[in-house]
Amino acid sequence: MSEVAARAGVSRATVSRLLNNKTSTIKITDETKQRVYKAIQELGYHPNRLAQGLRNQRKEIIGLSIPSYVPPNPFQDSWIEMHTAHIGKMVCGVQMITHPRNHDIHIFERYEYRGEGASYRNDPRLDFVDGLVYATPNPKYPRYEDAIRAGLPLVFIGPNPTRAPVTSLCIDNTEVHYQITKALVEAGHKRIGMLLAEEFDAPLSILRLRGFHMALEEMGISTANIPIFPGSFKPDDMNQIAKTVFDYKPLPTAIVIGRNDLALYVFREMQRRGIRCPEEVELVVYGDDHAFEHMKPSLTAFDIGFQQLAAETTRQLFAELEGKEEPGRALYLPGRLRVRESCKLIVNAAKPDNFCTTDNTGNETGKEVHIREKVF
Repeated sequence: MSEVAARAGVSRATVSRLLNNKTSTIKITDETKQRVYKAIQELGYHPNRLAQGLRNQRKEIIGLSIPSYVPPNPFQDSWIEMHTAHIGKMVCGVQMITHPRNHDIHIFERYEYRGEGASYRNDPRLDFVDGLVYATPNPKYPRYEDAIRAGLPLVFIGPNPTRAPVTSLCIDNTEVHYQITKALVEAGHKRIGMLLAEEFDAPLSILRLRGFHMALEEMGISTANIPIFPGSFKPDDMNQIAKTVFDYKPLPTAIVIGRNDLALYVFREMQRRGIRCPEEVELVVYGDDHAFEHMKPSLTAFDIGFQQLAAETTRQLFAELEGKEEPGRALYLPGRLRVRESCKLIVNAAKPDNFCTTDNTGNETGKEVHIREKVF
């Protein structure tokens, strides 16, 4: 800026006023403006956004913290492909909100594997973002605690695992699994299998099991002989889970599968054993995939809507940054149950604020609703 001022023959303050559109009682003539703009063009000058951010306490950058599912073997990367797809949708969702506001995104990777990985403590990157969207907080890897201690505004995509006043936005996993399980029982199923996405003590597993058991108990179905298996992200484990569930006697007549990639292993094992779907076993998947509607039979799936979740979470972060909302809210979005051939499920529409159903032609059979807040 000093070099621009020297070449244009003006003060540094004059250049600053022009670049920052500052008002002043001293009028800058058109001739002076042209000299300054010509000097800027000749020198190839552009303002230092980082310096401006430090001065204005605004960086115009939003951080997105995502788990990096690094496999134990660097050559064994097939088991993280589904997560890569979800992360891509989250990035798109955040961009939908940041781009119109002229904000950029900085990706914070989190290494989550067997408790390893450095924390965000004293991470200088935290100083250069206005706020943080923190996807899928896991209390086993509580790196969000460093951001909270640093006083950085943040919101969670997923349930808040802390006592801190951090806003969270997610699908109501308990209610969704309650409604799906209840609908299966009402359709005549008494032996319903449950394949979780992760281990039993994972936060989402606890919420989903709660809804699953609530529905069974309410409908008078004993949980004593219900096959429930923890999930895994490794191909060998998922293959074994698929085999184990069909070795279970008596064979479940319906299975709720907790993740879309695990559903592919289950589907393949059914074909290998000659088990017909939906005639012998009906399938419902938590997590939709673009391939599901093209399979034979096509798979009924609950569409989580990662892009919409990320967009709404980012919108809530901006609302807090702008002082329009207070942190510490628990917010829920409706997902969409896409009913296809593997299970003609009819979910009770008495609770339309949790999710709506969509038939195979894309027609909604439930009421679409907006974000809601759950008060505890």
